[in-house]
Amino acid sequence: NISDLQAKEQATLTELQRAFVVQQALLPTSGMGATGYDFAGMCLPSKAISGDFFDWEETEEGLIITVGDVMGKGVGAAMLGATIRAGLRLAQMGDPRKTVIAVMDSLGADLVENASYLTLFHAYLEQETGELTVLDAGHGLAVLVRNDGSRERIHSTNLPLGIAVDDDWAVQTLTLGAGDRLLVFSDGVLDLFDGSL
Repeated sequence: NISDLQAKEQATLTELQRAFVVQQALLPTSGMGATGYDFAGMCLPSKAISGDFFDWEETEEGLIITVGDVMGKGVGAAMLGATIRAGLRLAQMGDPRKTVIAVMDSLGADLVENASYLTLFHAYLEQETGELTVLDAGHGLAVLVRNDGSRERIHSTNLPLGIAVDDDWAVQTLTLGAGDRLLVFSDGVLDLFDGSL
């Protein structure tokens, strides 16, 4: 019956629209009150919802910055993205390495069970000194734009979460100076241009 199919299609569209609203509500919407730092972010999924997410939050002494990209698109990727984001927030220790170890101890099996993985940029910024400690797990899409206009790409030093199985997560340390900008994005941005940085 055509009317039954149309009703099912409409119900599916309504569920996807609701999922989009929920996913967008989980993203931070404004900058923080951190002295000397401004934040902005945007997530525009290619479908109704996606596995891409970003997050930032303030701790007593610093700021946590996260961008993740779950393999695949749609509802499954979005569910895993929301789960990992929640895990990162709950496990937050101010140390990207310890945080990722805790998240993988809790949720790594879920990624394996779903034959999925995600790339992750997870960093801790010490507010007073500008020291940025970065754990990049297969993401590799971060650029530090210095105040003088020079650019410094932050390369990935780890495999994506769900592929790497050990606790040997490497971190990098950089310093954000006055007027410097940190740009972190997912591979969807590359699709808008010629596919390269």
